Amino acid sequence: MKADRKPEPYWTQDPPSAAPRWLRALLTPWSDLRRGRVVERITRVCMPRRLREAELPDAVVKYIAQVTQKTCLRWYERRRATDELLAAFHHHVARPDRPWPYPLDDRRQRKRLAKALRAEHVARRHPADRWAFRCAGYACLAFLLAVLLFPVYIAIGKPEPKVDYLPVVNADAAAVPEADRAWPLYRDALLALRDAPTFDHEQAEKDFFSYGGHPRDPLWAEMRSFLAEFAEPLALVDTAALRPGMGFTLRPVSAMTDDEVLAVFEDREGAQSLFNESDLLYDLPLAHLGGLRQLARLKYPEALAAAEDGDAERFIAIVGTFHAMADHAAEVPLLFCGLTGLSFETLAVELAMETLRDRPELLDSIRLKALSTLFEGRNPRSLRRTYGDFALTRDWVQRSFTDNGRGGGRMTRRGMKYQVRYGHLADETTHWLLRELLHTGFACVWYWTSPSRADVARTIDELQRLEKRDHDLPAWRADERESAGFFEAYVDAHAVGGLMVFYLPSTQHSLRAFDLGEAQRRAVLAVLALHRHRHDRGGWPETLDALVPDYLEELPRDPADGQPLRYALGGGGPVLYSLGADGDDDGGTIPAPVDNAWWAGDDVTRNAQAQRFGDDDPVDGDWVLFPPPAVDPVEIPDPNADPWGMGMGMGGFGMGGMGMGATEDEPAADAAEGGMAEPGE
Repeated sequence: MKADRKPEPYWTQDPPSAAPRWLRALLTPWSDLRRGRVVERITRVCMPRRLREAELPDAVVKYIAQVTQKTCLRWYERRRATDELLAAFHHHVARPDRPWPYPLDDRRQRKRLAKALRAEHVARRHPADRWAFRCAGYACLAFLLAVLLFPVYIAIGKPEPKVDYLPVVNADAAAVPEADRAWPLYRDALLALRDAPTFDHEQAEKDFFSYGGHPRDPLWAEMRSFLAEFAEPLALVDTAALRPGMGFTLRPVSAMTDDEVLAVFEDREGAQSLFNESDLLYDLPLAHLGGLRQLARLKYPEALAAAEDGDAERFIAIVGTFHAMADHAAEVPLLFCGLTGLSFETLAVELAMETLRDRPELLDSIRLKALSTLFEGRNPRSLRRTYGDFALTRDWVQRSFTDNGRGGGRMTRRGMKYQVRYGHLADETTHWLLRELLHTGFACVWYWTSPSRADVARTIDELQRLEKRDHDLPAWRADERESAGFFEAYVDAHAVGGLMVFYLPSTQHSLRAFDLGEAQRRAVLAVLALHRHRHDRGGWPETLDALVPDYLEELPRDPADGQPLRYALGGGGPVLYSLGADGDDDGGTIPAPVDNAWWAGDDVTRNAQAQRFGDDDPVDGDWVLFPPPAVDPVEIPDPNADPWGMGMGMGGFGMGGMGMGATEDEPAADAAEGGMAEPGE
């Protein structure tokens, strides 16, 4: 044998044995694949067995295997060719006088014999059979080319936006006359407060924003000095609150003036680093929300200081300022703006409730009536406007899908760029090639697993219809709301399409937040009516029915069951409470501490757990509306301790903005239920 002869194939080695499955698939010749045959999957299992059963010499076994392999016939034709060769060898073995005419080690003779066998078997084929296999081979080739070219088809698709939704969102703000706009005054107040101290973990003993936001806190004196120092910009906030409209229009950071940027951010470079400059409306900053929340952190202790000084008129004016700030925040018809406005409404309720608990002598009958008038004119549900969110979602659709002119279209690479970014699957630090592969790959997966543009548009329309219906249902009929279930079913049905959750407004948690806001408003009206009754008639009423119609138009409803709020009169005064999330009457007792529960700390946190209507496992206890649970004073931590273990209190007066990219359900709901999140979240 020649020295440069190729080694024998795996399946013809001595002794012959079946090759592993992965090797059989790997070694299938391209010539067979081109003809639509995967012959080695069967041949290399069956042929060695058939040859072994023939009980021929090893050299003959190798020879027959090599010849049949070179024929490139179909698997069943190879089996017939093997049988013919075996019969021929058995014939020559039986006739020693007539040996095999070809040398077994002659490669040329093996090739000629394989060619002759192939020609004979091909001649036996039926013409229709030949064309069928050829068409199958072409079909496989066409499928392979389609798989390879499909990403190119997706990558070349480009969206064609036809509707400008930004004027729709800015319509209310743009309609406010220049002289009636409150945003310039808020902006000037923020600019005047740029030199205010910021939160510093290393100097907690000087951080009166976190440890002096309430008269019970140790740095309250420092906070009062700060309020006196910056009395002029704080008075400017009250002046802004008297104006009928906010007048802030959404626009990119590059289109904002320097004063607007510096009012909320440290500098323009920092602002541009926080928000992506793109054509997607979701990337526009809600800078006015960050500014309003910063001012609210100062107006709250200012109201407490006015109550401490006995200045009832000033206290009532600041409560009205919070109401005006709520309307100004919700002027942009976005759910997040409405939730921020609801948080200002909640602060006004907390101020009234806390003052009536700690300083009931501050407000006489006339001032109680004035404060009641402020709350009677409020409707927290009016702050919840979501048509701007749906406009932004439709803007995302037209910038992410192609348009075939009939309402349909496919996901584009640019659309998946938004999905990858908001899904935090990649960012600017990711290699550009990996980003491009992610964009194109996810667009291909979306095409096969998720709805088209027409289906997405129908989903948005249906969700908006259900959301409007659910908005009108009261809290005690929350189980009849369908929008949340419809949205969850959509996300579960479309794995990749479920990324649309980043672009649709959250309905379930926001509705619950506004339900609680309305319940708190009605509760504070009832508490004010109780105090007015006490001033006028010298004592607390036995039941809430005694307040109607002289002090209340109707009894406040319990969000748990729609019945009037529960009222109890004890030695410490009146107690007004709701049944809470568990739906049973516990006599006005807040939830008890539970081992290993994160909310088992102070009374305020445990009382807030009773508000979580709709939870699968509600806590046992009532939601006490009045008197609100007392909060323990904050303690200045040891400077040598872990700085991240310190309580945040009212939060530092840092600069920051608000963007529309954050649509997490729980933080938004928590902010609306009383807390005020840090700017820039």
